[in-house]
Amino acid sequence: MMKIFTSQSHKGTIRCALAFAIITLLTFFGSVSYAQTKNYANSVTEIKPFSFSPSRVDNINNAISTSDANFATLNSYGGVALGAGSYSGGINLKFPSSVAANKTTYIRIDFDQSALNGLLGGTLGGLVADIVGTLVIGNHQFEVGALRPNGTTILSRSSASGFDNNSNIKIVKDKNGYTFIAITPNEIYDQVYVVDRTTGLLLTTTGKTNVYYAYTIDGNDNCDLNTYANFDAEGISLDALNLAGAENFDFQKVIDNDKNSFYNLSTGVLGVAASKSVNVYFPTLSNTTDNINLRFRTSPALVNLKLFDNLRVTAYRGNTPVYSAAASSLLGLDLLGLLNSGQAVTVPFAPGVAFDRVSVRLSTLVSANVTQYVEIYDISRSPAFPTFTAPISNAVNICYNTSANLQATTALGNQLIWYDVADGGNALSTQTYNGTFTTPALTANKTYYVASRRAGCTAESVRVPVTVTVNPIINFAGGTLTNATSGSTYNKQISPATGGTPGFTYALAAGSTLPAGLTLSTTGDIAGRPTLANNYSFSIVATDTKGCSATATYTLTVTEPLTLVPGALPDGVTNVSYPTQIIPAATGGTGPYTYAATNVPAGLTFNETTREITGTPTVPGNNTVLVTVTDANGNTVTSNYTLKITDPLVLPPATLANGTTGTNYTPQIIPAATGGTGPYTYAATGLPAGLTFTPGTRAIAGTPTLAGTYPVSVTATDADGKTVTTVYSITILDPLVLPPTSLADGTEKVVYPSQTILPATGGSGAYTYVASNLPAGITFDPSTRSISGTPAQAGNYSILITVTDEGGRTASRSYPLAVIGTLNLPSITLADGTVGTAYPARTLPAVSGGTSPYTYTATGLPQGMTFNPNTREISGTPIEGGTFGISLTATDAGGNSATTTYTLNVSINAPIVASATVCSGAGATLSVSNLISGANITYRLYSSTGNTPIQTNTTGIFNTPVVTTQTTFYIDAVSGTAVSSKTSVVVSVNPPATLPTVATSNIAINVGQTATLTATFDAGNTIAWYEVATGGNPVGTSATFTTPALSATKTYYAQTTSSAGCPSTSRVPVTVTVVPTSGTTACNAAGSQSTAITGICIACGITGAGNSTDANPNNFTRLTLGVGVGATGVQQLIFPNVGVATDSIRVNLGLPGGLADVGVLNNITLTVLNGTTVVKSVQINGGLLSLTLLGGGRFASTLVAGGAYDRVQVSFGGVVSAVSSLDIYGATVIYPNPTIISGAQSICAGTTAKLSVTPVTGTTVSY
Repeated sequence: MMKIFTSQSHKGTIRCALAFAIITLLTFFGSVSYAQTKNYANSVTEIKPFSFSPSRVDNINNAISTSDANFATLNSYGGVALGAGSYSGGINLKFPSSVAANKTTYIRIDFDQSALNGLLGGTLGGLVADIVGTLVIGNHQFEVGALRPNGTTILSRSSASGFDNNSNIKIVKDKNGYTFIAITPNEIYDQVYVVDRTTGLLLTTTGKTNVYYAYTIDGNDNCDLNTYANFDAEGISLDALNLAGAENFDFQKVIDNDKNSFYNLSTGVLGVAASKSVNVYFPTLSNTTDNINLRFRTSPALVNLKLFDNLRVTAYRGNTPVYSAAASSLLGLDLLGLLNSGQAVTVPFAPGVAFDRVSVRLSTLVSANVTQYVEIYDISRSPAFPTFTAPISNAVNICYNTSANLQATTALGNQLIWYDVADGGNALSTQTYNGTFTTPALTANKTYYVASRRAGCTAESVRVPVTVTVNPIINFAGGTLTNATSGSTYNKQISPATGGTPGFTYALAAGSTLPAGLTLSTTGDIAGRPTLANNYSFSIVATDTKGCSATATYTLTVTEPLTLVPGALPDGVTNVSYPTQIIPAATGGTGPYTYAATNVPAGLTFNETTREITGTPTVPGNNTVLVTVTDANGNTVTSNYTLKITDPLVLPPATLANGTTGTNYTPQIIPAATGGTGPYTYAATGLPAGLTFTPGTRAIAGTPTLAGTYPVSVTATDADGKTVTTVYSITILDPLVLPPTSLADGTEKVVYPSQTILPATGGSGAYTYVASNLPAGITFDPSTRSISGTPAQAGNYSILITVTDEGGRTASRSYPLAVIGTLNLPSITLADGTVGTAYPARTLPAVSGGTSPYTYTATGLPQGMTFNPNTREISGTPIEGGTFGISLTATDAGGNSATTTYTLNVSINAPIVASATVCSGAGATLSVSNLISGANITYRLYSSTGNTPIQTNTTGIFNTPVVTTQTTFYIDAVSGTAVSSKTSVVVSVNPPATLPTVATSNIAINVGQTATLTATFDAGNTIAWYEVATGGNPVGTSATFTTPALSATKTYYAQTTSSAGCPSTSRVPVTVTVVPTSGTTACNAAGSQSTAITGICIACGITGAGNSTDANPNNFTRLTLGVGVGATGVQQLIFPNVGVATDSIRVNLGLPGGLADVGVLNNITLTVLNGTTVVKSVQINGGLLSLTLLGGGRFASTLVAGGAYDRVQVSFGGVVSAVSSLDIYGATVIYPNPTIISGAQSICAGTTAKLSVTPVTGTTVSY
């Protein structure tokens, strides 16, 4: 009778129509079958030497019972001496029909356990020797074979010769630990047999073999319900295997689906090459996409010894290997971390081909004198683990307290199993092919895990994490807004939402409206001009940059307009008590009101309760007092109250110069008024006759006509009508005059009757008199003004009398005196001359009387003029001014002479001087342009109001005092006694250039380096760099200045000059700190640096600029930036040689605040340069560089150079929230790996291997 047992792999009812359709399709297309059948042998016969021989088999029919509890026992006996009485026991198990070639029959047996343990070793084969006690495998054995339908043997094998796992007969275990003989004939067969034998060497000893059943498997076992295992070993002694023990032979634990049980795969402590492997046999070929899942654990010490380089997984198709990989090739840092912590891990292997057998082999680490083992929990196969193809992702973002729809991709016919733990736990959801798993609402980040499995099976792939990032909760609370006022502009920024992902936008919720006239911006600003007073309620939705939102409700009251009537307050005067003023009361809005005032003039106060402004102002100015009233709802209105405060109007006193009647008065400028409110108007009364006052210039000028002392009242009126009057005194004198006096003629050589000159008039004070050109023998008495004596020679004389008053004024008059003699020389009036101007030739009168011929001589001529005695002409160019008496003497042939004096007045022209413009704080150089070469002229410089010269010289060049505002000076000329009129000269003032802004105020370099200094300055200005704070010569004249190589710290100074030539008031210092080189760095490390803080930053700093390039890898340069400044910290790390494009550069950095300070991390930029040429520039979080954590706050950033280079620059910007710092430990060059020509290879033991590589140019290779 044929016994057929069918096991369905479906564990439950298909509940989903989609799943049902998929299964149906799979069935229709014949891709897989989800049922497998065990076909048991149903007929058993005993093998006897003779039909009448006694039975040596107990319970023979149990061999076809299919029960794991029942078995037939095959008995054998070794006999006595020479084998007498020995026997064997055997049975044939026949199937109801022929079995196809290459189909395996599994025969469950029991035999001596120690022997089976050795036989399970497969390739150990005949090496199995002593088992335990006196038992010898070769003398107690069993034999197994397969028979053709005609009864002939196809193949057979005895336990005495062992079993080879690569042959058609092998020993295996199933998941229950039962032992089977797996026999696979390559021909059609219909029966198998088992025989137990004991040879004569075991005298009087019996043996036995138990046989339970035999079966073949039909159909596809896609759920791997029938898997088997055994092991292989090489180079391991039987003692090492411990055949009598159980710990090395419980292979079923790798296929028992129990994740808590494991098989200890170990080679023991060996100093020779050895290996051991565990083999798993699957009932059918896999899909080409299936994974091998290996779950294992070992000692952290063995992890560190790189044990997994010697753990290899091999897949077979039959006996042919189709895939092999070392476990280490698939162990990432995360799995190594778990192994180091003693946890078990599951590693998937993807052969990419169909397979039906897997071998996990552990080879000995010969050099490691420790027990080498791997605890293997499970070896299984499953569909490939789920994948994620866009738009499906394993990193999902959701809003706070919402669900996530999670998806993954697996093959058709598979299921997706969702968990919330990486290992173990209960499934949260089972989804059919590519179904969606919807999570509960989440309020925190969570990681889910998804595995794939075939529908109806239990074997799962490794779990793949799916991270669900829950965006932060949005905190958005409504409330009552500050009231608006109808008809008035309203602007209210609602309290912003917090949490979430910053970058919120705001909009009205569906169905909500704002009061008419108001709008809501996307930034949350409610603005506009409401038109209708009322109470309103509305809702606003805040949406963050991730699309998450929250809704809040607000109330807003629109009131009637709040009004505060503006006005103008009475003016006040500094230091004068101000009369109390009361601001009008507000109307509208909602009472009670509160008042506040700003811009109240200094010295005045505002009483918020009484609305009074009182006090004594101290500072002048036009003030607009802003009074703000706030009602009970927070509405405000501000009104302006103008209040002018002025200084007392003052017209300063001054001393005015005296004048002379009939003479042009030197213009006098009345001082400008101060205080009050400009502009000012001026008026003057009480002026001397002939003088006028010009209000626009405040100048008093003219020609006075009446002597006297005059109190001149000048009144200044400001723009507000205030006036002030100051009285100035002007004294006008009559001209100093010598009245004419007729002198009686005298007679030559006769006593002259005394003549008294009339006294002088005009001028001031006492007079002094001086006479010149007196005839010989005549004298003048200054005290009596009398002329007396005895003239010694006849002639017509002109006696010159000069009077001087107490004020230094002078007047001269010529008094003719005729001394009667024989000769007569007439008098004439000479035309006036001018210093420096050619005098027109004038012929003096001829003498009469006496005896001709006559000779003439002249004295008293002004310098520069000559007398021609032949023509009696005077001519030339006078070079000195004054009044001159020219005495002409005529002598006749008899020696008689007569002398006549002629008066010549020589004046001097006023100087011509150009106006000047100078820089503020400097003096002007004023030059007289009409200088007269060779003339005796003195020039005098006066201030704007003074009558006393402040400078005197003969060059006509004056350097004025320092001026800061436009100033008028006066210059006149003096030659002899001649004085010119005064010339006014205006000196205008240009402001100084603004100071430059230095971009690199804090810079540090190594010894022998240069530094580049940069500054900005106003358009039109120029700049110069100096080595000294004042004076010196510039060392650079452009915005960028590169210093020479420096060996010590040095300060440079920048100064600007305006287009008008005015320098800045000072020079801006820039200190270059030179750091000595410390130690010797590696040849691939940056050995010098240049460090700077760009921009003006008081709280910024550089600490240990040279530490990043010294020989100590733990020293660092620290760049510190202040809160929210616009400055940037920069350090260039300079390598000793130029590198190539294939090099990588590793920069070691640190954040004192720890790596959580991502605000600082995002502000770091690395720039590769060759000199000043930028090769590459990337941000620290860019995809072009690699970030490696070094512990604490330290990390290393590595990027490929990308071009020839000699330095790398670290730029570091501040953040707005806090003082931030960056530590720079240094930079090194990472040279590229050599090109491997001959790498991994297999060689025979005891031979050598040749390894060959090609190094990158400029590098050497070490093995």
